[in-house]
Amino acid sequence: MDDFSLHQFLTIYIWFALSALLALMGLIARFYERLSNQRTYFRWFSLPIVAFAAATIRLTQLDQVTGDSWADLALLVSGVVLAGLCWHIYMLMTSAQKTDGSPAQISLLQRFLNILRPGTRHNKTGN
Repeated sequence: MDDFSLHQFLTIYIWFALSALLALMGLIARFYERLSNQRTYFRWFSLPIVAFAAATIRLTQLDQVTGDSWADLALLVSGVVLAGLCWHIYMLMTSAQKTDGSPAQISLLQRFLNILRPGTRHNKTGN
């Protein structure tokens, strides 16, 4: 096995491990959505998996570790989406409840999605 084929093997192997981890995170988000009746957007975890796959395929075809603009863009998109999803789930799972039963904090992702929906109320408490 020469260096390039070893690089390709390791890149694809790491992608499978990362995909399994992201799928597990998506399943945790799905479980929490069903349990708490709060929106977790668990289906969006497929976007980082696909974007990481596109970057992996591109980098293994070119026999490069970095330096390709399309692969770097796919890695950037997948990282930003994954960070946003993880932050949203973190805020949902760790936010304290007010005494009246309403959430103490509304997540940043939920605020952003409320802005995109026409006809929704926009107030500072997020209710």
